[in-house]
Amino acid sequence: MHLLNGLREIGIVDVLYLHAPGDKDASADSLSEVRPLASWSSQLELSDWIQSGERWPWMSWRTAQAMNIATGVCHEAPTISRTTSDIIKNALPRKVYDTVVAGRLPCAVIVDTLMRRGIIETDKKVVDLDDIMSRFKERELHAEAARQGKLWSISLRVDIGRVRRAEARIAQSWTAVSLCSHDDVSLLNRIYPNANVVRVPNVIDRAPLAVPTGATGRRLLFVGSLAFRANVAGLRAFARDAWPRILAAIPGVSLDVVGMLPPAGLKEELEALDINVHANVPSVEPFYQNADIVISPILFGGGTRIKILEAMAYGRPIVSTAIGAEGLELEPGRHALIADSMAEFACAVIDLSKDAELRERLSSEARALQQREYGPSVMQAALIQMLDC
Repeated sequence: MHLLNGLREIGIVDVLYLHAPGDKDASADSLSEVRPLASWSSQLELSDWIQSGERWPWMSWRTAQAMNIATGVCHEAPTISRTTSDIIKNALPRKVYDTVVAGRLPCAVIVDTLMRRGIIETDKKVVDLDDIMSRFKERELHAEAARQGKLWSISLRVDIGRVRRAEARIAQSWTAVSLCSHDDVSLLNRIYPNANVVRVPNVIDRAPLAVPTGATGRRLLFVGSLAFRANVAGLRAFARDAWPRILAAIPGVSLDVVGMLPPAGLKEELEALDINVHANVPSVEPFYQNADIVISPILFGGGTRIKILEAMAYGRPIVSTAIGAEGLELEPGRHALIADSMAEFACAVIDLSKDAELRERLSSEARALQQREYGPSVMQAALIQMLDC
């Protein structure tokens, strides 16, 4: 929404929202907030943007992985049929655009296919990659290979190769590419020196919340999509290795996990450990209002975490892994407490729980950083730079 608001300040915007069948983020009212901001908007489900295990649900997991390897299916670099191209063609209100802005790598791959087939024309293509997906997947492979097994690892390695090739094509042929962190911009510039890479940060706009009445330091909060693999893996590691230490050290401690679309069994698994799970809530603000400490025990990922920016904006102290806080220029001990092993993470939470002055100082410094570097006006300036290339 911040991206769209920034674009409409520059020109007239048509919005086409493409999604795969069964996409848990898509719904009948996905564009309800978009329509007032766009000249035209539409939503299309692409039937061929799907992996083998989803196309044939009766297929065993091992067979589905083998099919994905053999057929070249890649969710982040989708191949669409001419029939699907024609469906998109018939939906679009025009053929020629001054600028095409793709949101994330899959949409950029689809745009290139549409241009090759003469369905859209433009002199300027820019893509908001947000993060480097191949790097995200490499980290996932490193973190999860031992637990997931050999076939999963082989499948992911093949997928990484396909994603990396798509990233190379886009980075070297598009007018501009945006990423949300300085580190990712530097990395992509080193890999592809001729690419035009711009930083467009993730931003947040939230009013600060007052310190909760009777704050004790014992109310912990995790917020994040529970359909996102990195969040679930981090939560499980925290629950297994850090939570028992925290329970033993802080009498009356509680943890609320708030997120959309938890996978089967996760709620029961966490609640068996005295962790409260709140799925698909209408607003996260009441949970931030009641929280003393926000945790981000993320073990792999890319780009920057919106949940960290949200906690900073609301004025809540944060304990995070280095990857969880990556890309946000957080100074350990000044803006947040950073710990990578779950034993260190537990110690950081325990120390912060007992120190109200430290909680207040971290919150204040983090809020000031968010307002300075991750507000809507910063995105607007970055968008102008990217589109003026």
